[in-house]
Amino acid sequence: MNLDLTEDQVMLKDALSRALAKVSTPAHIRASEAAGHDAETWKVFVDMGLPLLRIDEAQGGVGSSMMDAVVVAEVIGEMVPVIPAIDVIVAARLLANLGSDVADISEGAIAVLALHEGDEQLIAAASVADRIVFKCGDTVRVVKGPFGKSADNIGSMAVAQVTLGPDVGEQIAQ
Repeated sequence: MNLDLTEDQVMLKDALSRALAKVSTPAHIRASEAAGHDAETWKVFVDMGLPLLRIDEAQGGVGSSMMDAVVVAEVIGEMVPVIPAIDVIVAARLLANLGSDVADISEGAIAVLALHEGDEQLIAAASVADRIVFKCGDTVRVVKGPFGKSADNIGSMAVAQVTLGPDVGEQIAQ
């Protein structure tokens, strides 16, 4: 199995690295930690089309491979911008695969996943999210925000305590 990056993947990695190096400097990251989100860096990420990286072109996405997403994740892990990059890429892919409209995500809306079932839970990036996708029994539901202020946490993340359940949001799949 050849895991060498293609020319396009090298260009993607370089372009994202350069963009983040300009906008998401260490000082900028430290300044953004209190809010748990950096709107300026998020805009750069969105302008590059990366929230829809794993969505088919026919659905308005970029249509990139899993390896392309790995390249983006590697850069995000290296540069550590204060944005919910991987959360949104995954949530957008799930929403698109379930037939939900993701046009707002291409314009900067933030969708995240609740990673386990439960009525009340702490969800990463929820305090900056526009919607949360969650499993409830045999259904998948989505609830629109806002979800309140960030809960205090040692990671300076935009986490929020959110109440979910069968009467919250709308069902999008069964």
